[in-house]
Amino acid sequence: MKNNLMRLDKFFQNRFPQYPRDLIKKLIKDETVTVNQKIIKKPYFIVSPDDQINFDETKWTKIRTRIIPNPKINPEIIYQDKNILIINKPPGLIVHPRQIKNGYPHPKDLEKTLVSGLIHYFPKIINVGDLPKIRPGIVHRLDKDTSGTMVIAKNQLSFKYLKEQFKKRLIKKEYLTVVSGQLNKKKGTLKNLILRSKNQPLKQKISFSQGKKAVLNY
Repeated sequence: MKNNLMRLDKFFQNRFPQYPRDLIKKLIKDETVTVNQKIIKKPYFIVSPDDQINFDETKWTKIRTRIIPNPKINPEIIYQDKNILIINKPPGLIVHPRQIKNGYPHPKDLEKTLVSGLIHYFPKIINVGDLPKIRPGIVHRLDKDTSGTMVIAKNQLSFKYLKEQFKKRLIKKEYLTVVSGQLNKKKGTLKNLILRSKNQPLKQKISFSQGKKAVLNY
C-alpha cells in the first residue's frame, strides 16, 4: 500500500503535465483543492488511491499553455523575403519561453518573449521549427541582455537549411562588447569551459574541470 502513496503536488503534476511544479504548488496553497472534503493547502500532503480528491476546475483549467501573440513586441525588421526574416533584437527581451515538462512553455513566459511578437505579425511561422511550441521559427538565439541581428525562418524548408548552415559554422557571427580595464594584447584567443550556474540557472559560468568548450577570438 505504501508504494501507492503520493504527494499531492505530484498527483497534480501527473494530471497536468503542462504546468510547472511551482505553479501547481501555488494553486494548492490558494485553497483550490480538497481531499476527502477537507481543504488541503500543503503541496507535500500524502494521498492514497482511496482518497477523494477534488479541485476548482475553473482555476486549474483556465491557465493557458500556448504562446500568446503580442502586438506590443514589434522588433525592427532589417530584411525579409518569402523564406526568412532578419530582425534587430533589442536588449532586455527573451527570445523564447522557458521549457517545462513534456515540451510545454512556462505559463509566465507566454506573451513576453520575442516569439510572441513574431507569431502576431507573422502567424504562419507558428508551426515552423524543431520545437514550435517553444521556439517557432527560431534558428539561433541571443541572450536576454544582448542586442543584435537574428535570422528567423518563415517556413520549414528555410529552417532546415539555416539550421544546417549554423551546424556547419558557415554563418559568421560577430559580437561587440564593452570590457572593463585594458587587455595586454590587441588580439588574442580566450579558451574556457563553461556550464550552467547552479545558483543562477539562467547564467553560464567558467569551469576549470567540466563543461562545454568555449573559444573567444578578439
